[in-house]
Amino acid sequence: AYNQFILICNHLQQTTDVLIRSVRFEGKIVALVLLLKFKKRWYNLMSCLTTVGRPLQANYYLYKHLLDELSGADLILDLEGSDTPGIEHFYKKMATKNEPYPFVHFNNLPFLIKLIKQ
Repeated sequence: AYNQFILICNHLQQTTDVLIRSVRFEGKIVALVLLLKFKKRWYNLMSCLTTVGRPLQANYYLYKHLLDELSGADLILDLEGSDTPGIEHFYKKMATKNEPYPFVHFNNLPFLIKLIKQ
C-alpha cells in the first residue's frame, strides 16, 4: 500500500493535485502537511509535527500560511479530523463545519473466535 501511495502522489504531482508544505526551524523540518485534491476539495492526508515544532506552534504557522495560500479559491479544505484528543482539538478550532465520515467495521474471523472477540 505504501508503494501505491507513492505512485499516486507522484502522478498527482504532475497534475498539480498534490500540495506539500513544510515549516523549517534552524534548517530542519518541524511541521509538514500533505494534501491531495479531488474535484473541489483538498484533503489533509498527512500532517506531521516534530517535538521541536510543538513548542514553536509550527502547526499553527503552517496552517495559517496554507489557509492564506488557498483562500479566494472556490475550494474546500477538508482537515479530515482525528480521534486523538490533542489533534482533534487542533482541527476543531479551525473547522467551520463538522462532516463526520461513516465508519464501517468488518469482522472476518471464524465464527467461534468472532463470538469470543466482540
